[in-house]
Amino acid sequence: MMKLNSHLLTVPEVADYLRLKTSTIYHYVHHNKIAFYKVGSRVLFKIEDLDNYLNEMYVPVPGNRKAS
Repeated sequence: MMKLNSHLLTVPEVADYLRLKTSTIYHYVHHNKIAFYKVGSRVLFKIEDLDNYLNEMYVPVPGNRKAS
């Protein structure tokens, strides 16, 4: 069984982290564009999942290398 990180983020915390509106986060959840956990009526996120999401959105500039 997978052990979850002890700290899960709420929608407002994710919006701050990604610098998006909370409505955008709910839209992503509704359309399964971002990984989340449903606990009762709460929607929660692992920071690692958000970082993976950001890495998938990376668009390299030709001639430049991705910073590590």
